[in-house]
Amino acid sequence: TNEQVYFYPHEYIDDDNDLFPDINELVDGGAKYIKDVSMYLFDSPEADSLSVSYHHGFITQIYFDELENFIADNQNALISDNLTKLKLYIDHNNSNIDENGTKIEILVHDESSSTELVPLNIINDIGVSILEDIFIYPDTDSITIPIAPLIQKMMLDEVSFGIDGKPYIYLGVNDYSNNLSKVYFKKNDANNHPKLEIFYSKWR
Repeated sequence: TNEQVYFYPHEYIDDDNDLFPDINELVDGGAKYIKDVSMYLFDSPEADSLSVSYHHGFITQIYFDELENFIADNQNALISDNLTKLKLYIDHNNSNIDENGTKIEILVHDESSSTELVPLNIINDIGVSILEDIFIYPDTDSITIPIAPLIQKMMLDEVSFGIDGKPYIYLGVNDYSNNLSKVYFKKNDANNHPKLEIFYSKWR
């Protein structure tokens, strides 16, 4: 005999005995029997590069010698929100950016882990994030990231510097839109290397 067998991903109760999961028959919080797993080619980042990709799991780590010295010498400084910024230039020769854009996030060490990185989240008194959304599109030449909230938290020792105690700036990609985008930033370009500008005031 030829017998057809049907498989459905969600647990359901077949009240009408039609062997099909109608929307009102799905079990709330029930098991999911079929897991959708997609397979993609996994790349490794270029050596000594600054790259981010949600799909490939790339997170970039930026270190400035001057930042470490600045933090040590200016513990009581007040960082300017409007004028403090990190500027990065896109390396389009190696990047592959979706037309819908890729959202960049500042990452920090999770409070409960010295290795896990999570998005920096700072909210105001009414529960709204004060961090500006930063998107990269295929025609984006550079991005300017308002980095003051992170620098101020570094000054106040409110974020972990990780295992080696260095004040790295970590950037990653949000799961917004197409997760297959891959972005490379110029690192050793004479004119378009990463630039960190910090404006501050300090009591003497």
